[in-house]
Amino acid sequence: MLEDLQEEMGLTYLFVAHDLSMVRHISTRIGVMYLGRLVEIADSDELYENPLHPYTKALLSAIPVADPQLSAKSKRLMLQGELPSPMHVPSGCHFHTRCMYAEEGCSREVPEMKEVSPGHFVACSCLPIKG
Repeated sequence: MLEDLQEEMGLTYLFVAHDLSMVRHISTRIGVMYLGRLVEIADSDELYENPLHPYTKALLSAIPVADPQLSAKSKRLMLQGELPSPMHVPSGCHFHTRCMYAEEGCSREVPEMKEVSPGHFVACSCLPIKG
């Protein structure tokens, strides 16, 4: 119904959700946030096929797979550490306390959002990304 209305009336939606399995079917462009900061922005297909931020990868790996054979082959990326309180977010990169790539500077510096390919932006100083 939302897609029909969008096409018929030329609407644009800001759709906020935690269910990434559904977001792919509704959104043409997706922004992933962690503790109030955007960490990755890309077209829907690009984000699902080439996630770059470790938080995005963890979220996508948590999507249930209906096929038991495919599910057994898929690997879930489990984040370590406690989720910080939104009232007391970590300094620097908000994700550094749970990030497998975190380096010393991550606790001091907020990563810049960089365009790594046309329309695909990522905020992470530790990934081997050009941009």
